[in-house]
Amino acid sequence: MTKLELLHKIINKENVDRLPTAFWFHYLENEVVNAFENTSYIKKSIDGHKAYIEKANPDLVKIMTDGFFLYNNNIFSRVSSVKDLYNLKPLALGDKWYDMQLEFASRVIEPYKQEIPFIYNLFSFTNTFRFSTAGYLDKLLVNLYRLDKQAFAHANAVVSHDLATLASRLIKEVGVTGIYLCVRNTQGLTKNEYLQDVIAQEQDIINQAKTAGGINVLHICGYEGFRNDLSIYDGFNVDIVNYASTVEGIPLKEAKARFKNSIILGGFDNTTNSILYTGNTAKIKSYTKALIDDFGSDFIIGADCSLPRDIKLENLKAVQEAAIKNN
Repeated sequence: MTKLELLHKIINKENVDRLPTAFWFHYLENEVVNAFENTSYIKKSIDGHKAYIEKANPDLVKIMTDGFFLYNNNIFSRVSSVKDLYNLKPLALGDKWYDMQLEFASRVIEPYKQEIPFIYNLFSFTNTFRFSTAGYLDKLLVNLYRLDKQAFAHANAVVSHDLATLASRLIKEVGVTGIYLCVRNTQGLTKNEYLQDVIAQEQDIINQAKTAGGINVLHICGYEGFRNDLSIYDGFNVDIVNYASTVEGIPLKEAKARFKNSIILGGFDNTTNSILYTGNTAKIKSYTKALIDDFGSDFIIGADCSLPRDIKLENLKAVQEAAIKNN
């Protein structure tokens, strides 16, 4: 059974001889650099993916889009008035925002795509806005929302359209297995506002990936201790859910009960205080066995979020070896 087949069986909740494992980390020292303007970052990222795949033999690879966090539109980078948002238009299909990412993904997966599943990292509209404007803060976006909800809705629709188009093209034209959509509650928006004016576009990106024939992962990001209201995503139609179980204080079993129709990906804290970072292989294997014994089948062993860049690959292999042994 290939690792690609293993993943699809897990998603379909079929019997498998072992659980897959999935971990990732950033390959650039600073992931928010601009690879559209400096292509040397692209080669470094591709080399990083290749080295990781060759050394760690992963069951699933998340294509880390270091350098591609920005939405290639000058309106975002210089927005000063809510009226500016009305000037947003969908990017042309030949825009470098598409072309460079499609080529990048193709170069990452080409040697391995018949064997290993690849999911491409995308950020939701609110996250994309945060990365594409100065300060990476929610405050500007929320202020614009309060001033003119229609302008906010227009910007959300345009950017989410382009993200959905990119997701579809990555699957159809490049052959990636699916997408990994990173979402995060926006500080300053209420739950009802989020449900009314944000979540439908996030679901549409997921749906477009599904329509294109790909799988989808919803990542509810708890990076650096950020807390989310998971109930916002109740009923979300998604194959796999990955959330920060340590930060949220919500065990995997509770998440499994909440997201009944999805597979949970997680189990390990991703920080430098975690057993995955500090433990020896014996402790890591013991923890993995306990995780499997406690949770059971139908999940993917992984971490809350991206791991430290200097994580020991033998630690990740120890998890995989324990998953194979404790099938």
